[in-house]
Amino acid sequence: MLSILCVYWFNAQNTNAQQEEPTVYQVGVAAVDVTPDFPIRLRGYSGRDKESTDVVQKLWAKALMIQSPQRPPALLITLDNCLVPAALREQVAKRLHRRVGLLPDRLSITATHTHSGPILAGMSKTLYCHPLPQKHREHIERYTKELIDKLEQVAIAAFKNPQPAHLAWARSNASFAHNRRTKGGPVDHDLPVMVAKDLAGKLRAVYLSYACHCTTLSHNRISGDWAGYAQESIQRHHPSAIALMSVGCGADSNPVRGEGSQDEVAAIHGREIGAKVARLLQQKLRPLSGPLNVMFSTIDLHLAPLPSRAEWERRAQHDADRGGTVGFHARVHLNRLDRGEPLKTKVPLPVQTWRFGSSLAIVFLGGEVVVDYALRLKQELDAQRVWINSYANDVPCYIPSERVLREGGYEGGGAMTFHDWAAPFRPGLEQKIVDEVHYQLTDRYRRSPDVRNSP
Repeated sequence: MLSILCVYWFNAQNTNAQQEEPTVYQVGVAAVDVTPDFPIRLRGYSGRDKESTDVVQKLWAKALMIQSPQRPPALLITLDNCLVPAALREQVAKRLHRRVGLLPDRLSITATHTHSGPILAGMSKTLYCHPLPQKHREHIERYTKELIDKLEQVAIAAFKNPQPAHLAWARSNASFAHNRRTKGGPVDHDLPVMVAKDLAGKLRAVYLSYACHCTTLSHNRISGDWAGYAQESIQRHHPSAIALMSVGCGADSNPVRGEGSQDEVAAIHGREIGAKVARLLQQKLRPLSGPLNVMFSTIDLHLAPLPSRAEWERRAQHDADRGGTVGFHARVHLNRLDRGEPLKTKVPLPVQTWRFGSSLAIVFLGGEVVVDYALRLKQELDAQRVWINSYANDVPCYIPSERVLREGGYEGGGAMTFHDWAAPFRPGLEQKIVDEVHYQLTDRYRRSPDVRNSP
């Protein structure tokens, strides 16, 4: 049991930080229902060709505003959806800067990556093997507009109700992720949890993440998948609190498919996380202290050389009779070339960090990031004080490590077709991403050579 519920404490070099008095932060939290009340195409599986049939579970957007003394506020929004488009984050950031003065760099929006949530406007044009019907496009545009309004609404609600609070965190683990590329391959079972309690000790918010695809479900019904059930389980045990969920570097990890219906299995996974969190909250958590500093940057990841026009024309005929993805993807790009549009040669990827003094650093990586990044960063940095998320602020495509890029396959390059990119990545992207994280966290979070860094 101790191995399951182990709480990681500061190492010797951090004893001074450990002895600091917990900082009193101003914390606001809110939630809003973002479930569509009309049929809509769901994002995640390219084989779907119809709009959703019904709702199994409500979808939510939740906001957590944190402000430390002498620093402007920072805002986290977690969203039950497959992806976060950069354009959506930009619109929300502009509205919140105008309405409440939130600095755009201090906004983070993460997706749970449920494959049973609505597709949003501006997402991959080539996900499906055909242009969307007009009615479907209208529903997508309508939902996206309504969602942006609701994200603004939930953020403002969090800003309107700040209360003094203490923050603390710890790490447990969950067990249902497995590497979908290689049997027995690498996974990240860490389950980091941060809590906000008012000064009387009442629990107000629980924020957590786990590195696993939300693909327990494959039907055409709206649901939050295991992440939605996990949030429900936590709130059922702690009705005074709002549970917010992000996803770690789980692009190459899938949930174990157990016995029973898909929805029953998703609920079991969610209850596992809920039970782990409930037990963890009975332990002594590490208090957070110090100012909340946020950094945000966008780095360019370059693509391999693009196909020639002759190659596009060859691919366009590859499956024209069957309406497959490769041919459709090629025809979309040929149409762009015919219109004189330059094809994109690089992918912008957001990298953001939240640093609570020396007590905790949360990394928010854009894209569908494979597990190698989390495992590497937690080896090179002080794993006892670092939390790694992905699916944050923009999800332009899969982000392979150099290993996965060499191996190829879906995450290594094949998925670029579905995400509407013209080629796989050029080697060198992993070091560029890791270097940016190191730069933002500075030497303060670097691993000490004499510290054991395993979970």
